[in-house]
Amino acid sequence: YQELIDFYTIDIVNKKVEELYPKKDINQKPSRMQLKKAIHALIDESVKNALKMVNLEGYEKRKVDSMSGGQQQRIAIARAIINKPKILLLDEPLAALDLKLRQNMQYELKEMQRKLGITFIFVTHDQEEAMVMSDTIIVMNGGKIQQIGRPEDIYNTPTNRFVASFIGEANIIPGVYSDKRRLTMLNKTFKVSSLDLEVGDKVYIIVEKEDFDVAPLESAKLIGHVR
Repeated sequence: YQELIDFYTIDIVNKKVEELYPKKDINQKPSRMQLKKAIHALIDESVKNALKMVNLEGYEKRKVDSMSGGQQQRIAIARAIINKPKILLLDEPLAALDLKLRQNMQYELKEMQRKLGITFIFVTHDQEEAMVMSDTIIVMNGGKIQQIGRPEDIYNTPTNRFVASFIGEANIIPGVYSDKRRLTMLNKTFKVSSLDLEVGDKVYIIVEKEDFDVAPLESAKLIGHVR
């Protein structure tokens, strides 16, 4: 039982032994059987705590193949957190779930992370899921990091065209830095804040769907056709 004793630490095991078998003599040492029962009691407690964390209390004896897809996902998470890791890697954990269950699990995972107080590395190809779940997002392409930042920074100030097209539903329009604090696109020039660019540099202007309005023709800055 040395590995289990090392996992729980000898102090935790001894405390559980004393709880189960109060000492009659201060020099009394626990027997091998007492250590065994104490360790099994600790394992049972850990299992129950992990199942409680994923809202599956009372499922200790349930067979995995008798559970729903969502319950199986929770069991997989319980098995991971029972070891009390400092970092937990979740590789597309919600990909196989239907929309409603996936949304519920997103909330539960956020709550679980808050309660456990450990770092979750959440791998996903779902942009909306990344924005909802994350404190920090790392956008990767071809194994290379494109941008690291808070969800709002990734969304509002993407560093390149790939990030802009990956996050959100942006309109990406080619343009030119035509003069100091001036950008030209679609044959129209707009004032902008100071940019670290040279006059004549080609740029991409990102216009998110919530950043423009349909206006009367006489007051419109850009004129186009709805198709």
